[in-house]
Amino acid sequence: MTRGLVRWAVLLAGLTGCRGLAVPEEDDPYAVPYALLSEEQRRRVAQVMDDPTCEVEFEPALVRSRPDVYRFLMNELPFAAGVLRELGESKYEISRDGRGVYRFDDHEGLTLRAELLRQEEQRWIWYTTGTYGLGLLGAVDGRSVVIVRCEERGSLLRTEARVYAKVDGVVLERAAKAAGTMLEGIIREKSSAFVKAARLVSEITARNAEELYTTVRGSAHVDAETLEEYRRRFVR
Repeated sequence: MTRGLVRWAVLLAGLTGCRGLAVPEEDDPYAVPYALLSEEQRRRVAQVMDDPTCEVEFEPALVRSRPDVYRFLMNELPFAAGVLRELGESKYEISRDGRGVYRFDDHEGLTLRAELLRQEEQRWIWYTTGTYGLGLLGAVDGRSVVIVRCEERGSLLRTEARVYAKVDGVVLERAAKAAGTMLEGIIREKSSAFVKAARLVSEITARNAEELYTTVRGSAHVDAETLEEYRRRFVR
């Protein structure tokens, strides 16, 4: 089924009250399982995905790490981001704001509240709201649906992601759409923490988990309990 047909199937499913049921997951790895979300979650996701301001693909990347390491880090994004801040590899600050809810701040105009709507064996679906710094457009409010995927490829992991972003406000959205590739580049950069944090720390872990543990132990950026859980699982 082509992407165009997939989207028409999703639309028809929504009109008949059966959103998501008409689109088999295997036809589109980014299809959202609407039937498994709450009514409020379905409404919010549809508002973004039915008419996004832009849609951004992250190029697939191969990660030299184990699936259990990557999954741990994807489920502990504040920890992964803290490790990168301690190592001077990122400015992103991610903190917990409840179960499955995080706050993102890149200290360059992005502040997001991100809710993990669904976690599967090889996929994470996030819904975000917040403020984006969009260059010449200034700071704008927006929403997004972020879908991150991974799968084993021999001794490697193949990771990829797609972001559906919606700028709030008719005038601002028109201006953002007119910005075209510039907007896509900014969204890709601003959403990179969802994709890169777990990937980079996974690769560092594969090289030397014990050295990473020793390096960041005592850091103000890294939660001590999560670090000890990391040590228990991955330091041999």
